Parts: sequence; structure tokens; C-alpha cells
Amino acid sequence: MDVREKYNDFFVKCFNLILKREKEMLVSIDKTLSMTEIHVIEAVFSAGGDNTPKRVAQTLRVSPGTLTASVNTLAAKGYLRKEKDGSDKRVIRLFLTEKGARANAVHMRFHERMVDSFLENVDESEAKSLISALEKLKDFLGDFDAKI
Repeated sequence: MDVREKYNDFFVKCFNLILKREKEMLVSIDKTLSMTEIHVIEAVFSAGGDNTPKRVAQTLRVSPGTLTASVNTLAAKGYLRKEKDGSDKRVIRLFLTEKGARANAVHMRFHERMVDSFLENVDESEAKSLISALEKLKDFLGDFDAKI
């Protein structure tokens, strides 16, 4: 196996394992939650004060319509609530409910444990080199449409 095949094999297997473990983590929260829904919850949490559906959709790189479907489902499940902005009633804001905050905390803890486990096994210079290389991969993936 040449180096290209090894990298491809690594990325595919690592991605699939992360998804598998995240799905297992989701079951511990709620069997009805999907990966898409937990990432919407995470994006709403991360949005802070800029928690409009438009901004959350941009963060997730999905259309506003796609986000609306997920938001409505999450609101019905009790993970999110929608409120009109206090100063501009035309603007909708998204907030995590207590249930949503708990789900997000479990999801964040999964990511923290994953990163901590990795960092326990590499020294600082290895970690810096790897982050530099992975930034290049992230840039490629982030700008993928321009490269095809």
C-alpha cells in the first residue's frame, strides 16, 4: 500500500469510526436524535448571541429551508425553542432548552474525550505538526466546490 492509499484508508476509517462513536453517544442521549439534529443543537449553542436561523444555517452550510425542518423537529422534541427578537419582532432567535443543553453537553464531552485521548499520546511538536497538516485538509474540504 503506497502512502496515498494509507492516507485515504486512514481518513475513511477514522471518519467512519468517529461517526459510529457519535451515533453510540446519541443513543445514550435519545434514540430519536439524528446526527444532523445534534449538530444543529451544537450550532445553536455555538452561535451565542448570533442565534438567528440564517446564521445557524450558514454555520452548518445548509439552506435555510433544510435548517427550518430540523429546527421544527427539534422544537417538537423539546430540544430547541424559537422566540421573536425583543427589539425586532420580524427576527426569530433559536435557543436550547434545558434538554437541548444537556444533549449538547454530552456531545461536547464526547469530543473533549476524543481530543484528550489523542493528545495524551503525542508530544507538543507532533500535535503542532499534525494540526498544521489537518488545517490544509480542512481548507480543502471547506472550499471543496472551488476545487472540482
